[in-house]
This record gives sequence, C-alpha cells and structure tokens, in this order.
Amino acid sequence: MNIGNQKLQKKISRERIINYLRQNGNMSRSQIAEVTKLGWGSITRYTGELLKEKIVREVGTQKSKGRNSVILGLNQNYKYIIGLDIGASFIKGVVVNMCGVECAFLCEETLWNADRNTVLNQIYNHIDNLLEKAGILQDRVLAIGCGIAGGVDFEDGIVKRAGNFSDFDQVPLAELIHKRFNVPCYLANSIIVRLLGESKSRQVAERKNVAYISLGTGIGAGVILQSKILVPTEDEKIGDIAHYMVKKDGPQCYCGLHGCLETLVGARHLMNKIKSELEGSNSILKNEQDLSWKKIREAAENKDEFVCNILEESGHYIGMALCGVIQFHRPDLIVLGGGMTNLGNSLIQPIKDEVTSTLPEERFDVKNIVISNQANRSGAVGATSYAWDNIFHTQHEYVNLKLKGTI
Repeated sequence: MNIGNQKLQKKISRERIINYLRQNGNMSRSQIAEVTKLGWGSITRYTGELLKEKIVREVGTQKSKGRNSVILGLNQNYKYIIGLDIGASFIKGVVVNMCGVECAFLCEETLWNADRNTVLNQIYNHIDNLLEKAGILQDRVLAIGCGIAGGVDFEDGIVKRAGNFSDFDQVPLAELIHKRFNVPCYLANSIIVRLLGESKSRQVAERKNVAYISLGTGIGAGVILQSKILVPTEDEKIGDIAHYMVKKDGPQCYCGLHGCLETLVGARHLMNKIKSELEGSNSILKNEQDLSWKKIREAAENKDEFVCNILEESGHYIGMALCGVIQFHRPDLIVLGGGMTNLGNSLIQPIKDEVTSTLPEERFDVKNIVISNQANRSGAVGATSYAWDNIFHTQHEYVNLKLKGTI
C-alpha cells in the first residue's frame, strides 16, 4: 500500500470510530472493533490518537470477562457545529456540540426584501449572536452547515437563485461565510437540511420512504427513498413541488408559469389574498388593523366562514400536489412542516380530504400524513448534520450528491 492509500485508510478508519461513537454513544474498544471490523492494533492506535487530540475521552470502565474495559466517548465540548436554516420569512440557527446536543437556538425575521449585503450582514450577525448566546468563542467552531430557500450549487456552495429574496442570486455564500468565520461552510437547499432534521425524529427514523412537505412562505418537498436522501440536481428537480401547476388560470408565478402551488398557498401570497378579499366579507377579521396568522387561526377555530373557505381551498390545492408526490414516490409517511401547519385542522383536514377523494386507501392511507414534531428546528438541526456528514463522511447515503472530500 502506498503512502497516499495509507493516509486515506487512516482517515476513513478514524472517521468510522468517531461516527460510531456519535451514533451509539459510549463504547469499549472491543465494541468499537466489533462494529467497525477493524483489527485490534488499528483500534488501539487510532483511539490512542483520538484521546491525545482530545476528540475522544475516557468516560469510565465496565467489567468484561473478569477484567475492566475502558469505556470511550466523544468529548462533547471538543468543538461545536453551527446550523443555519435561511428561509424567506425567518433565519433559524442552532449550535450543537460533538454529540449533537443543542447549546443555543435563535430565530429572527429574514430581511428578504433588502439588498444582498444587508442580508449577508444579517447572516453574519446571526452567527455572532448564536455564539454569544451559547457562550462559545469563534475558534471553537468546527464547521457551519447552511440551508437556504432556493436553487443551490451544492459542490461550489453558491446560491444560484433565491426566488423569495429580492437580491440574492449567484451568491457564493459558503465561501463568504468561510472567509468571515475561518471555518468550513457547507451549503445545501433548505428542504434537504429540513429533511435531514426530520430524519432524526422518532416518527421518521424507522421509515424507509418518506416525503417531507414544507408549507411556509415557500413551498417545498424532500424525499427519502429506501433510506437514501434524494438531492435535486439540474437534471432531476426532485421535490420542486412549489411549481406544480394546480390551477390552470391561476396567478402568474415568478417562474413564468401560471397557477403554481406556491403562488396560491405560499404564506405571503395567501396572506395577500386574505387581505384583498377581507373587505367584502362578513368575517370577524374585517376590521382588524394588524392581521396576523395567529388571528387567522383563531378565526378558523371559531368557524369563521370566510377564513375556513379560503383554508379549505388552500388545503384542496396542497392535497392535489400531495397526490402527485404519492404517485411518483410512494412514501410510507408524509410529514408536513413549516409555519402554515400552525393553522391547524382547518388547513390539514382539507389536505387529507383531497387525498382521500383522489386516491384509494390501499394506495395511501391519510393516517400516514403527520405534522412535524421538531418545533421548527428541523432545518437548523439538519444543517448541523449536513456539516457533520461532510466533515466525517458518514454512512448516511445521499442520491445525486457527492460529499466534500470523498473519492
């Protein structure tokens, strides 16, 4: 074996040990040898190096065949990973330690209608504020993962097009964040990081085929197929549910088509529709000066006919799009996430009703349409996982995506 191959083998072996400790928790050297299939000499050498570098630490002992075995675990405070989910309405950020435990979370409204320098400064400030909240110095950051709503060049870390932002196209975001904070930054589409975050939840973890639908200012979908995360490319625009045409004579979308799902049920468009039609209605919201989604939900819960009719129509369009997702990808489970799910059953039930009326139960049971239980953190948490996967090259499989540094 030549020197290059030896270095690569060492790198791979060390990463396998680190990943197994993160996935399984504390382990003895013999347990690590069993799962990694590495020889005892390699295990002793690599764990010794990791202990010396303080990536791994001794956490205790346990009896094994008459003698004590040293138990190893990740040094959770060795370094930290930041995850960002930059949506059209909110930037959400999280800091996690080496074991994936949350140290700080921050959410703020996105300055989507500002120039790109203003948005970039907001992102930088968000990271600074996250670190301050977590009480962590910048040199303790291992990497930053970032998901953003829009078209992304995964390999070069470029935001190609952010349709819901006024001035944020062809932005080399990963490089800019790297230069600003002097750590690696890995960029993905927001749907991918949200899907990654959802994959960690109990209701998704044991499923092999899952569709995640994000209902917010932007509308998006991500797919896990046979436990592999499908990543969109130029040729395979997987999950581009925002531009499903659900109303032939609908309003024109920024993409140039008419009647796209996002133009009909995206939060910003839907709020504009409610406001424009409210004056001629008998709604209890008619005289509201500061209309909010919270007030709209309360009106729906009080059976306000105007609001309920609009949400029912929106649910009908979303259900139509879900039928397409079901037909193409045959998911075992559909997870609905995003801020619009907070509107409750007035929106969710019409979605299920549309699927039920269109597809036979043996094709898809609407009991398998569930709401995300990730408390709006799925994207930020998933971004930390995306950064981890790129750094330590986990066995988590992506389709159409080559992680940085892989061969």
